[in-house]
Amino acid sequence: MRLRSPWAYFALLFSAVPVALIVLASIGGLTETQLVGIPVVPVYTLFGLPIDLIVRDIAMACTLGFALVGGVLNDRPHALLGKFTSVFALIWLVTLVFQSVLTVSEVLALSAGESLNLVILQSLLTQTTVGQVILAQFVLVSLVALLGWVVLGKVTGWIVVGLAATAAFLPGLTGHSGISEGHNAASIALGFHLVFMGVWIGGLVALVWYVKTSENVSRTVINRYSLLAAISVVVVVESGLLNASMRVDGIAPYLTSTYGAIIIAKVTIVVVLVGFGWRHRQELAHSPGESTPRQLVQLASGELLWMGAVIGLAVALSRTAPPAFAVAAEPINFGVLALLALALPLALVHFYPALGRVAHKGLLAKYPEAAAVFMVVLIFVVTELMQSGALANVIGIQFAAFIVFVVVIGAGLLFVADQYRKPSLPALLVFFLGWCAVIYWQLVQRELPLDVGTLFVTFGVIGLLVFLWIRPRSIECDTAPVEREQVEVRP
Repeated sequence: MRLRSPWAYFALLFSAVPVALIVLASIGGLTETQLVGIPVVPVYTLFGLPIDLIVRDIAMACTLGFALVGGVLNDRPHALLGKFTSVFALIWLVTLVFQSVLTVSEVLALSAGESLNLVILQSLLTQTTVGQVILAQFVLVSLVALLGWVVLGKVTGWIVVGLAATAAFLPGLTGHSGISEGHNAASIALGFHLVFMGVWIGGLVALVWYVKTSENVSRTVINRYSLLAAISVVVVVESGLLNASMRVDGIAPYLTSTYGAIIIAKVTIVVVLVGFGWRHRQELAHSPGESTPRQLVQLASGELLWMGAVIGLAVALSRTAPPAFAVAAEPINFGVLALLALALPLALVHFYPALGRVAHKGLLAKYPEAAAVFMVVLIFVVTELMQSGALANVIGIQFAAFIVFVVVIGAGLLFVADQYRKPSLPALLVFFLGWCAVIYWQLVQRELPLDVGTLFVTFGVIGLLVFLWIRPRSIECDTAPVEREQVEVRP
């Protein structure tokens, strides 16, 4: 998909808004708490604060990305990108103002007008960690807004990047009061996670902007960003896993909690983004130099859409309480099951065809309907074993969770690889009907009503199965055009 305006590529990041709102709605994060004697948080605050945080994170990423591409990765400062560095910094400042007001409204359950009380705002900004971080960010981002458009060389460019990176790092200092041990490590890990996520996402937006608005595009800038993006991916994954490990008691809570489901969803999307990056790198490496910019903007649209989803999940995760200690007989989260059985295997098969070809050689490949029945039975068995605690009581909760992870992902990989290569409508229908039956049985067993979260997960399963059905090409066909293109361009 090739878009004409660079603003359209920037707008793709706002896929974060529906993603965050859907996740928060599924866990009750957008519903007013009605308790006698307890003040009620206004509904516009429940919606407004997550949206403000999304806009803040997007502005933060773009400020950092434009400062890097415009003032550091280029051999000489790029005036237009420098001006947009200041523009996005100003947007960042506005979101910080709204964040202060909405935070007061949420914490004290006040209306927007009451939250504008200067005494209360001063107390927030000077007496709480969150407020002090907002105040420090405001000072640093103001300097970025003033200096971004007057970058004169590499030295001043690095100064602006350093100021923006420091401001992006600061939110990592909040949100870890529940971690008594490893507080500093968790703060540093989260800070680096935020900075390099901004470099990765904002750098791509700035690079597309550079390509779309420049007459003479330097391939050196593209290659430098490509290397920086690869480094960013490694840091983002490592820091994210480290931060999550300090909040979660082993791997078992990843199976049973909404918090774990959001983390697994982020991991799945990172797999998708790494797949995008690998394909982009392969195609750009085997293309003539003059066609590189055109291919870059064509390939960036899908990647930015998924990056927006990551931002939305990150905001939802920041507003979701980490799970308590792992205990036996705790049921598996339905979202985790859908991710492990369908979404993650589909991402692996779609972007890494060699893995799909290996998985397709399984015994059940010739019998897709039997494979679907096997998947349904497997999902039923693992949910029953985890909910009853039978497996955890024998081998321990953590080892039981590990076995469930391996078995469900492995079986899902076999099933998805077969359906990706040659989809079978009866098999997909068997899987969907079996999924609905298992979910209904689990709800009856737990005496729970059908909630919004379960409905969203079910719609997600439908979407994944529909995607498998409409795939018109086999795994071999997906790789053939690339191989032919490589043969044609080699001298």
